[in-house]
Amino acid sequence: MTPAPPRVTDSELYWSSAPPEPSPRCTWWLKRIDAGWRPNKRVRRLGYYDRAAYYGVYIWELLNKIDPALTQGVPMLAQGVSQ
Repeated sequence: MTPAPPRVTDSELYWSSAPPEPSPRCTWWLKRIDAGWRPNKRVRRLGYYDRAAYYGVYIWELLNKIDPALTQGVPMLAQGVSQ
């Protein structure tokens, strides 16, 4: 497995709107999720702000890409990462 890209510096920067391009960290996580990775109970219990910090992505990416990929089992990379 490849090493994780660096975390975004400010997860709040894109909260209510999509970033102009997906962060490398978000794309990396979506690949892992598509390959079958799932969070443990501790991570699942975190609030969205702490989960964004855990994943190292923008809050918008967490709520609109990572969470749906985890809950719906939909390969997000096939749909395109940004909206």
